Amino acid sequence: MGGRIRTIPEVDLPPQIIDEELAVIKQLEVIIKLNTSVGLDISLKSIYKEFSAIYLGTGRMVNEFELPLDLQGKLKVDPVTYETGQKGVFAGGTLLREYSYSPITSLSDGRRAAISIDRYLQGVSLSAVRENEGSYPTRLFTSTQGVKPVPPVPMGNSRSFYSKHEAMQEAGRCLDCQCLECVKVCQYMTHFKGYPKNL
Repeated sequence: MGGRIRTIPEVDLPPQIIDEELAVIKQLEVIIKLNTSVGLDISLKSIYKEFSAIYLGTGRMVNEFELPLDLQGKLKVDPVTYETGQKGVFAGGTLLREYSYSPITSLSDGRRAAISIDRYLQGVSLSAVRENEGSYPTRLFTSTQGVKPVPPVPMGNSRSFYSKHEAMQEAGRCLDCQCLECVKVCQYMTHFKGYPKNL
């Protein structure tokens, strides 16, 4: 189990770590058939009949799949849902990127395909609300260096709370950067374990 991930040098990824991670799958009572060639030992058509959904993570393209290919002879796979041209069959990993192997990308593909398979089995949309999957730009780290500070908005009439207008002015000071610098210095957010965007 693990396939190509076991070719990563032991210095970078010790085999025992791989074994420990894969042991979780065995605890889920998953049936694992090793040393079984699709197209030789078992036909893909028989797998279609036995299972409601299939994920292909073979590591490379295999012609025996008999699945629709694109003009370059590559497997057609939806970039959002990871569904192939065959309904209920999903694919990912090196199978899609044979010459740019990345274990992290392969894991991401598997996770995203698993979400699609779960949705497929439930009979709901495979593509709805999928925009923040995979890699995407974030602002989780923002340096506030060079940002000109805006002074706090004073509370009018010596009250202990802001008026609606004052609260909007104070909220306007937020950079919406998610750098958490404000959380570190705000007693309110520290106490309630809140974040500016949520509040």
